[in-house]
Amino acid sequence: MSIAPATPASLLDEPQRRARFGSLETAYLHLAPATAANDGAVVFVHGFGACKEHWRHNLPALAQSLPCYALDLIGFGASSKPPSMLEGESADAEAVRYCVDFWAEQVERFVQD
Repeated sequence: MSIAPATPASLLDEPQRRARFGSLETAYLHLAPATAANDGAVVFVHGFGACKEHWRHNLPALAQSLPCYALDLIGFGASSKPPSMLEGESADAEAVRYCVDFWAEQVERFVQD
């Protein structure tokens, strides 16, 4: 199996792919083998202060055998950045409560989709 040659630098020039998370958008990178068996996929999730491009050196090698996705969590990189709301604050239709549960739900929905 092989994919079109991708270098870490060329991944940064990829057009932004988008997935919906409610009214918000998640940006992600996707690389896959030319002929992919249905054996699963790898989803890369960055830590605090990072973004999907954090995985630019890992994606090309791993995508030789499995589809790979690297996503920007809401509030990071090229994903939506709604205002934050602390627990107990008055509800704001546009604000979100940034927390591990919020991002875990985002990852879970992305994987299900």
